[in-house]
Amino acid sequence: MYICIKLSGLIVPIHGKRLMKWVVFIGILISVFTETYRGCITNTESQNFRVDVKADLSDVSFPLNIREPSGLSFSVSGDALYVVSDKTGGICRIGFTGEVLEKLPFQGHDIEGIEVDKTTGEIWLVEERKQDILHLSRDGELIERITDVKTDTKYNSGFEGIAMNGDLLYILIENHPGSLIEYSISSKKWDRHKLDFAKDYTGIDYDSSDNTLWIVSHESRTLNHCTIQGKLISSQEIDVKQAEGVAVDRAAKIAWIVSDADSKLHKITLKD
Repeated sequence: MYICIKLSGLIVPIHGKRLMKWVVFIGILISVFTETYRGCITNTESQNFRVDVKADLSDVSFPLNIREPSGLSFSVSGDALYVVSDKTGGICRIGFTGEVLEKLPFQGHDIEGIEVDKTTGEIWLVEERKQDILHLSRDGELIERITDVKTDTKYNSGFEGIAMNGDLLYILIENHPGSLIEYSISSKKWDRHKLDFAKDYTGIDYDSSDNTLWIVSHESRTLNHCTIQGKLISSQEIDVKQAEGVAVDRAAKIAWIVSDADSKLHKITLKD
């Protein structure tokens, strides 16, 4: 049986069996093309997903007009951040895009960490090599210098960060060996816990939502969620050069981290 097909004004006879072979062949081509197209879409979506995950390591950063920012803490109302400069020993209140809102009159030396008491607004600082704790008024006037805590470390590695939980201060020792000190303000008693989950420990914040700590590591480039005894709960990579201070907003799933080397404020999305 022949079937006649009109092509450009010409009538071309085609045998029925041959026509069926062409129909089957064209069907196979369409099927192969469709699967290939779907595969391309799937691969593209997968690639985009991987890029998003990588980019999410550091969501955004803002330049700071502060030399060697080395500690970070939320204000009492939580609408700003306090940062200390290791270079100048000064304290600044900054906005969440890095702008300086206020400079306090205090001038310290070798300051490495800062914490704001969320009840009184008073400020607590640590000096690295002297291993002193400084207690300031909310206006930056020195109230007292605490010298009760002294530890043996190598290479002048002393106090690196400070966080507060009511009467307790948590003080971070960077390395040689990396340690967490728990100090009672009222009793002046203290205990020390060894840290072993990173190469060094450079910034700390207390999380009142579940009574835990957040600790950043400069050399390991990690943000670490820990118990108040310094036992690791979870860890995530951060794309921050020389992280030196951290303040965590657990409800918003955001960690604010300052970079000493780049003088930047980083906004990081929490994975935990």
